[in-house]
Amino acid sequence: MKRHRFFVVALLLLGLLSSCSQWRPFGVLKPDVMEDVLYDIHLSEAVLLIKYPTMRREDQRACYDAIFAKHGITKERFEKSLVWYSDEPKRMVEIYEHLDLRYDQLTNDVKTYKYHTELSGNLTLDTLAHVDIYGFPYHIKTEGTPTADDVDFEVSESLLLSPGDRYVLRFYHKPMGYDTVHFDTLHHSSIRLTVFYSDGSSHTIQSPINAKGLQRRFTITHQCPDTLTPVRITGSFFSGTDSLKWLRVDSATLIRYYNAQINPLSAESLIILDSIAQESHRRIPVSNRIHGDNAFRNRITNLNLGEGSMNVRLPNKSAEREANTATKKGG
Repeated sequence: MKRHRFFVVALLLLGLLSSCSQWRPFGVLKPDVMEDVLYDIHLSEAVLLIKYPTMRREDQRACYDAIFAKHGITKERFEKSLVWYSDEPKRMVEIYEHLDLRYDQLTNDVKTYKYHTELSGNLTLDTLAHVDIYGFPYHIKTEGTPTADDVDFEVSESLLLSPGDRYVLRFYHKPMGYDTVHFDTLHHSSIRLTVFYSDGSSHTIQSPINAKGLQRRFTITHQCPDTLTPVRITGSFFSGTDSLKWLRVDSATLIRYYNAQINPLSAESLIILDSIAQESHRRIPVSNRIHGDNAFRNRITNLNLGEGSMNVRLPNKSAEREANTATKKGG
């Protein structure tokens, strides 16, 4: 009888040990807390991937540390909890089902302008529209240092501009300087986009120029305030006093994103836009139009510039080494 009791007790202990994972160990986060931490981590990772993909590791760690501090936990406690929940697939699935619902709700909030009250009401994303308000030549190439006539542009048709607009300038940029061994980045020149407003104020976004003969893709974005009326846009693919051997700009567009319900295009605006579309080569003289070669494969760097933002695509390292080798052989 005693041996039988001992055997039964042993079986009970074995069952207890095998099922002990049903109880959350000391130090492991509660499911709701774990869900909140993962919610913030995944959102932060998405932002970093899209806007700051080349952020330094120490800066990335600082983002995670800020999340842990927000929830009053440590990195070690989160990692311990992650290991335990990973061994509890049912609990982890429940957490991610809740996360899916929360992300769906967040998406719906964005679509219904919860975070942009100026667009609240019955508006939907269908009311947002975009149109090209310039009409650049597909290829722009200059030999030597470009002049203002070659690379400057201006939009002065106020009928095409409205408060709350977003202007996005995209283009490929490939300059070659004279001294790329000691000075990769030009110190006295930049790429520039400026928006002028009816009250006399203006906002300028500019970026330095790396004149090493490598192709980069730029995306410069400016968001107009709802309280100010834009009256003019100016810009330049090369503004400064440095010297270049040549400059090439490809596939440039200046897109206006606007609310078609609040600021619909007038008949006069449509006439202007039709003229721009038909005469896309009329504004910037092009000394030599050429066909594009195969662009370098790209990686992305993002710059946060306050009211505006810039997204720059940089060539990969192997392409950069090839370009450096070719430059040295040519020199």
